[in-house]
Amino acid sequence: MKIAIATDAWQPQINGVVRTYENIVEHLRNSGHVISLVTPLDFFTIPCPTYPSIRLAVLPGSGVREHLQSFGPDAIHIATEGPIGHAARAPILGTPPVFSSCSPVVCDMAPTTLSFFCLPYPTTI
Repeated sequence: MKIAIATDAWQPQINGVVRTYENIVEHLRNSGHVISLVTPLDFFTIPCPTYPSIRLAVLPGSGVREHLQSFGPDAIHIATEGPIGHAARAPILGTPPVFSSCSPVVCDMAPTTLSFFCLPYPTTI
């Protein structure tokens, strides 16, 4: 299966989200899946004002779309709720994304923000 993972948290950050997804990617690749990552490394970034070690992609929309369209994933997994995660929300090539979060911030924001993030899709997990 070709799986795209869109994440605003990636190397060189060292945190639980990054470590979790590094392990997930390794496991999926070892299981024979083809993985493509959309990360801040692919974009011009600025430091997050409240957490400077996190780099936020600036206007990633067209770059995310191009990446996903050229990869042609069977599934799109949105790992975070930042600019890259939001840009990956739009179904690409008829592939609706799946959203999950390793961050307690999402739990604190739910249900208002989480419902906004997931509203356009018929199913959330």
